Amino acid sequence: MTLFFLCSQEESRRFQHYLADLPVEAWDQQSACDQWLVKDVVGHLVGNAEFYATTVERGLSGQLDPLPGRPPAGTGHPSLGAATTAAGAIANRERLGDQLLSTLAANADRLLELLLGLSP
Repeated sequence: MTLFFLCSQEESRRFQHYLADLPVEAWDQQSACDQWLVKDVVGHLVGNAEFYATTVERGLSGQLDPLPGRPPAGTGHPSLGAATTAAGAIANRERLGDQLLSTLAANADRLLELLLGLSP
């Protein structure tokens, strides 16, 4: 399992370098996701890494209740929250501005560090 996360860490770094090398105008292009620009997708990734890291940290400390505003595990469905997900991604991108990439790196590192620290 550790090898998997180490490979994921390397892939995460390669992806971050890819994003950093994108021309400025590429960030404002339409992504494959309806109504999302490339920079909105990155905002979504920032939020996902933060959510999963927070969830793992809470679980490790015995906090098993859902985060405020989230349904209990196993009861939600991605299609029900699509509009909320998009709004959150765009809000992240707007809030973070030029800190979007550095926040993605920090959140991804935090999540991968947590996952590497897990044991059976």
